Amino acid sequence: MAALAWAEGSGMPERLLAHVASIAPEASVDGQPDCSELLQVLRFYTRRNVDRDGAPLYRLFHQGLADELRRRPVLDAATVWTRLLSTVRVGDTRKGRWATAEPYLMRHAARHSALAGKLGELLEDADFLVHADPAPLADELYHSEQSPRGAVYLTSYGAHHDGSPDERRSILAVDAARHQQWELVAELSGETPWRIRWTAGRDLPTGLLATLTGHRGKIWDLATIRIRGRFHALSAGEDGTARL
Repeated sequence: MAALAWAEGSGMPERLLAHVASIAPEASVDGQPDCSELLQVLRFYTRRNVDRDGAPLYRLFHQGLADELRRRPVLDAATVWTRLLSTVRVGDTRKGRWATAEPYLMRHAARHSALAGKLGELLEDADFLVHADPAPLADELYHSEQSPRGAVYLTSYGAHHDGSPDERRSILAVDAARHQQWELVAELSGETPWRIRWTAGRDLPTGLLATLTGHRGKIWDLATIRIRGRFHALSAGEDGTARL
């Protein structure tokens, strides 16, 4: 149940729950930890959803129960993050295999690492920057202490957030050069047929928070509103849509 308390959003898949809960190796099916019996016992305390890829997701029935379990020292955020990360990384190497990571981790790794105080370390993995689900990562970066690699990611977010990993890699490499982050340039350019030697136009906007996208055509009306303490932009355009 402590593992379920740390599930984000719509829940956590069974395979990751088994790793987070540290199910004994002998309790396995085809080499993978099995927690199906435990989930059956806890069925009255859980809710089951379905992920985008059809995999079942589990979360606690009540947020109050999750909050209470998080306050207990049985399983803390750092332990949860370490166990989740172990499903991606090979041995003690820093580079992850994010292209084949669980969809849940692609969306929620940034949040889990931030809760554990490890977001800065996660951003050192260029492979994660390329393959992570852009929207949750950008949202975490907006609300965390600014870091050099976070700034690189946000600079052209509007250009790369809906692109392929290869497109994102190229755009991030250019922005890394603009920020003079040459180590990141080298990591991102390792799988590209070209190398960045220098950049022009290094003046970067220091007040940029986000690039808002979505409208197809001109924006006719724009207003800002506050919802639960956070500012939002409300826009209406010639494409006949309103966006928040």
